[in-house]
Amino acid sequence: MKNILNRLLVAFLVVGAMASCTNDTDDAMTIENQSALSIRIDHAFGEEAFELGKTFTTENGTALTFNELRYWISNVELTHENGTKYQVPESYYLVQHMKEQLVQDTFVLPDSVRETIVLKNIPDGTYTGVSFALGIDPEYNDDLTRTAGELNALQNMAYSSWMWFTSYIFSKTKGTVGQGEDAVEFAFETGSNDSFRTVSLQLASPVTVKTDAENVIRIKNDVQSLFAEITFDEALMSGTKYMIGASNPDMMMKLSNNYQAAFTAE
Repeated sequence: MKNILNRLLVAFLVVGAMASCTNDTDDAMTIENQSALSIRIDHAFGEEAFELGKTFTTENGTALTFNELRYWISNVELTHENGTKYQVPESYYLVQHMKEQLVQDTFVLPDSVRETIVLKNIPDGTYTGVSFALGIDPEYNDDLTRTAGELNALQNMAYSSWMWFTSYIFSKTKGTVGQGEDAVEFAFETGSNDSFRTVSLQLASPVTVKTDAENVIRIKNDVQSLFAEITFDEALMSGTKYMIGASNPDMMMKLSNNYQAAFTAE
């Protein structure tokens, strides 16, 4: 296991170094005869803007404060106005609100808010719909040595306590329930091929993609929807915190369904 971790760490550092050399340039440059399309995901909690460290109140009066929200978006597909589909190649993106994290006692992932993903080399045209998956498809989920897009096992979205490196963690939603001395931690995770979900959205207005234009699709993720029909009770209690994960698959499937229902087109 240690050798596997070391090999994955080296791969991650190499990919990370390459990304650090290219990301700023890619985002700043407009390549002639190619168009980019951004998907902006506005996170909210009901009618309030979402942010870490802020206390929100659910419809049933539960106080929630978040310290992490991370999930994979993959397999992005655009629907053209003529009905044809364009599947964006190697489209694997990690969306996140997160605080600094130490990975494998080796390196640090910094504080990050990432709500916009940029799709490169999109054919010009008018698009009326978008679909994407939440999680990683079995082809890559079952073999963490394979890479595409932003996939990497050392993004702290796959680790030894999660199914022994057999899959990615599709989502992490963490924080506390209650306030002050009564606050209790919660740690909700989804993963495994059974948690793979697809979101299909009809855009509120068609988006015309063309070179040298600001092409943006806006989507809302209502984080409050993630907690629909989930009760913080003894059934979720593990030690001193509420937990959803591989140990209670029925609740993990419910959470996966809630993620699927949380997105709407703006």
